[in-house]
Amino acid sequence: MNSHPTPHDLTAHAEQRAGLLHGFCAYAFWGMLPLYFKLLPDVSAFELVAHRIIWSVVFLAILLANMRLYPALTAALGQPRVIGALILSASLIAANWLAYVLAVASNHVVAASLG
Repeated sequence: MNSHPTPHDLTAHAEQRAGLLHGFCAYAFWGMLPLYFKLLPDVSAFELVAHRIIWSVVFLAILLANMRLYPALTAALGQPRVIGALILSASLIAANWLAYVLAVASNHVVAASLG
């Protein structure tokens, strides 16, 4: 039997390493956010979340344009059930972020991270 790795094995291994690195970076970024929020004591939690929403919309609009996915977006938004699901998920995510930022602002970082 040949014990040499195939090109497919090497690609799969590289993808796993990249995924692990991306996951680590995401968790590190998430862990550093409370430090960033603490540097902004004069900015309200609502304003921080509003900025996150606005910049996320801008980023996703650019991403959709680059990937030429606007036709798929308009087709999806033509379905009331999809719109309802998007409104519900966006509301839950906004509430989650607001609770997190409020917890950091009130010095409950550990409680927020455990919750």
